[in-house]
Amino acid sequence: MKKSTYFLFAVVVILLCFIFLFEKKQKTTKEIESSKTKIFIDFLEDVETIERKGFEDLKIEKEGENYFLTFPFKDSADEGAVKGFIEALKGAVAERIIKENIELKKLGLDNPQITVAFKSKDKTKTIKIGNSPPLEKGVYFQTDDKIGVLSDFTLDTIKRSVNDFKSKELCAPLKYENVKKISYYKGNDLVFEFEKINGKWYLSHPFKDLADERKATFYIEDVILWPIMNFEDDSVSEEKANLVNPNEKYEVETNDGNKILIKIGALKDEEKKFYYASVSTRKGIFAVSKNSVRNIDKEAEDFRALAIFSSDINKYESLILSGAEKIVFKNVREKGWIEEKERVKEDQIKTFLFAIENFEGEKKVEKIENLPLFIEISLIKEGDKEEVFFYEDKENLVAEIKSRKIFVSLSKEDSERMKGAVKTIFSQFKENVSH
Repeated sequence: MKKSTYFLFAVVVILLCFIFLFEKKQKTTKEIESSKTKIFIDFLEDVETIERKGFEDLKIEKEGENYFLTFPFKDSADEGAVKGFIEALKGAVAERIIKENIELKKLGLDNPQITVAFKSKDKTKTIKIGNSPPLEKGVYFQTDDKIGVLSDFTLDTIKRSVNDFKSKELCAPLKYENVKKISYYKGNDLVFEFEKINGKWYLSHPFKDLADERKATFYIEDVILWPIMNFEDDSVSEEKANLVNPNEKYEVETNDGNKILIKIGALKDEEKKFYYASVSTRKGIFAVSKNSVRNIDKEAEDFRALAIFSSDINKYESLILSGAEKIVFKNVREKGWIEEKERVKEDQIKTFLFAIENFEGEKKVEKIENLPLFIEISLIKEGDKEEVFFYEDKENLVAEIKSRKIFVSLSKEDSERMKGAVKTIFSQFKENVSH
């Protein structure tokens, strides 16, 4: 091997050793992060008040389980934003700590630009923000026991705007479960109205009937929790937003009798379907999207319940089939459903009930005279009797729901399922009786 080759080999070995030793001395990201000092030690367990001064002064206070903005105005606060703010500063670390004695005036901490105080029942944690260091990024800060330099990222967190802390739910802090009644108007004309009675939603205008629970729940919940897409500034007046005499409005009545008025005004953005909105319990004008509310374009009739039976069949005490024969089923707690004289097997009863449960009509129809009766089903619960008469209309069945005074037609598929289930159970009943 030539001398030049030996020399090059030796150089490579020396370089590799140098790189290995250099890398070994470098701190990992985890080590660097752990070497930084948190700006707060033993942060508060339960923050009840946040007060910021020097940048968009604000005050947030906890009332019960919810946070509210109490300055510069009273409004519901966004729970996620408040808790995120607390957690961000609770875990914030200093870029460096200044250990030597230094005048606060030189750091701008004698008269800080921003002060944020977190308060619990008996403790307070405060951070003060001073000037920017001359030769590095960030700002000087002071907490109860530390002075140092804070990153620009943490400063941006401290300087979150007041709007960031406002609740993004239009009717906050109102919750869906606290709504008793909701009325929808176009102009001054009442279009439809929902009212909760004994835990179920009913349409009380333009007709009185049971509402489809799923559709009504989606609609009402979406109106109450309507996401705010934008908080409009003072340049948007009620006149400009057409909120003085709005195109649409909702009147919401709560369980404790309070009333809330939601106004939907002019179209702001046609592509996004953004509309100006206001609510009587909050200050300001907002932008909301109609895309956020399920079933928003439905008419009252679309919300009518088409369920054949008002409850789950298994919640009834008795079920009576009246046709060519009369069969009475009892719902016995220890055994489940049985035929009163045990002339039908349990598995046959289960198959029958499974076939007819959760029946829904296809559409509401007007009464049709002189249709032949196929079967009458009576359901009894706590002394109340619910009767449904099924009539044959060519291939389909039409159900007359006596308690609601309406007729609904079943689809061809459901009609065949009902016919098959009834004919099978009567056939099994006759066969078992004859034996």
